[in-house]
Amino acid sequence: MYQNIFVDKKENVVHLWDDEKGHVKFPFRNYAFRKSPNGTYRSIYGDKLEKIYNFNPRDPSLFESDVPIETRILIDGYEDSDEPSKGHRVVTIDIEVSTEGGFPIIEEGDKEITAIAIHDAATNQYTVFILDKDHKIQDSINDNVEIKSYDNEESLLMHFFVDLVVFAVCAFTFAIWGKILCISLYCPSIQ
Repeated sequence: MYQNIFVDKKENVVHLWDDEKGHVKFPFRNYAFRKSPNGTYRSIYGDKLEKIYNFNPRDPSLFESDVPIETRILIDGYEDSDEPSKGHRVVTIDIEVSTEGGFPIIEEGDKEITAIAIHDAATNQYTVFILDKDHKIQDSINDNVEIKSYDNEESLLMHFFVDLVVFAVCAFTFAIWGKILCISLYCPSIQ
């Protein structure tokens, strides 16, 4: 079963992490279906359909033109399998923001990030990035918790992103509303 998927839409290349095959890289062209008297496929309504590769996803006369490319690839590759993936790594991320002057407006990203914590379930390790403008908190490592302090939000975020690569988080999507901080990490070093 698959563990993770990343689609490089500019290059039309799929990076798929699978339990048995490991990292697999292959080309892919998205497709949809349209009615055709000579079609070899059938709709759920019994219509004859043909597979097409050049299409407008908003065309209401097409079938399955709105299926996300990742879903399309997984359906094609794993069909009816309900097998859960094995050996994947669960990393939990918790982000805290300032509440000075009231609670944040999430869509605007109007509050400063004050802390980010990462927990790696495989090792039970915690890494905590803390915004400490007054230099009151010392960096430390105690048992399974590492604390890292920074005097500005930008430095905190940059070190957090670097540590994500260390955690080998692949095809990870991250967004901070309003700050337009969106990343899609894919780790080519993991083959």
